[in-house]
Amino acid sequence: MITRSMTVMGMRQSPEAALEALIGWAKIRYSLELDADEVRKSGPAKMKTMLEDGIRKWFEDKQLDKALAEVSELPTVEKVDELLRSKYDGQVPDWLSWLDEDEFHAASRGLIEARLRPEMLQLEMTIMLDTLDQAWKDHLYAMDQLRDGINYQAFAQQDPKIAYKKQGSELFSEMLDGVQERVAEYIFKARLNPAASMPPQNAPPQQAGGRAQGGFFGSSISGPGFASSNAPTGKGPAGDPTKAGQA
Repeated sequence: MITRSMTVMGMRQSPEAALEALIGWAKIRYSLELDADEVRKSGPAKMKTMLEDGIRKWFEDKQLDKALAEVSELPTVEKVDELLRSKYDGQVPDWLSWLDEDEFHAASRGLIEARLRPEMLQLEMTIMLDTLDQAWKDHLYAMDQLRDGINYQAFAQQDPKIAYKKQGSELFSEMLDGVQERVAEYIFKARLNPAASMPPQNAPPQQAGGRAQGGFFGSSISGPGFASSNAPTGKGPAGDPTKAGQA
């Protein structure tokens, strides 16, 4: 369990900061009210059971869907900001007021998701950006190859310009299909590794109340095809980070 691993390792660095982070995380993420003294007295096994029971109930009650539905009904930036401040210890960014109605509601739901499931968003964003980046490089290379040989289409009595546009469009569609397939594949292979980004033993303790993205002290993504950093590196053939990670 990622939360337990982070908390145990955080206790070795700064017990009070880790305890405060755990209590705040449980309250914001799963509406669990934990008492500091009770947490201190509880052993890791009991604490793990309490958290798992609370989190399981949170999912069974579909609290994420309810939270997204709640923010979707809010008509103004001020209302969204009020909700974030009162329930999620956050605030809206300035750019939210610049969006049209559809973008506003989508971004508002995204702000709630960033609070309630940041690890999954980090995973999705990292894999999508890395896969799309490598796929776009491969697409540009394929377009260069197409351009170098497109004049030979004249021998088949075809207009090279029209053939270039048609084949380029086909290559672009193939790139998008490939991105969708690879992202789906890597999502099932990846796992969050809380220990990879923990500060070293001689590092100064994290300030109380501080929460890095993805957990108390941050987290990284690892798994088949992923490096130990926060972003996978796609350097294998055709942008296949699986082969890059096996080096």
